Amino acid sequence: MSKREKLISKWRQSLPTEEEFESVRSLLEHFGFTSRFVSSHYVVHHDKLEGNPHFFNGELSIPVKNGRQVKGFYLRSVLEALEYIGVIEE
Repeated sequence: MSKREKLISKWRQSLPTEEEFESVRSLLEHFGFTSRFVSSHYVVHHDKLEGNPHFFNGELSIPVKNGRQVKGFYLRSVLEALEYIGVIEE
């Protein structure tokens, strides 16, 4: 099992309260997401998310706490995005 698969498995079994942003960014970029920094948020985009009403214009906004941490609530949204593009199964 790869490091990315272990991270996804960890999130699906017991969603942590926080995760390092670099881990989240690296995981998303591996699966073809692009990201840009806007104020205190990172906005990630994937073409396959376009048309989904939960992801406006194929984007997902991820607030970053103290410049390093992503709260668990937003990790759930990341998992939903990965499920939607077909990287992981529901």
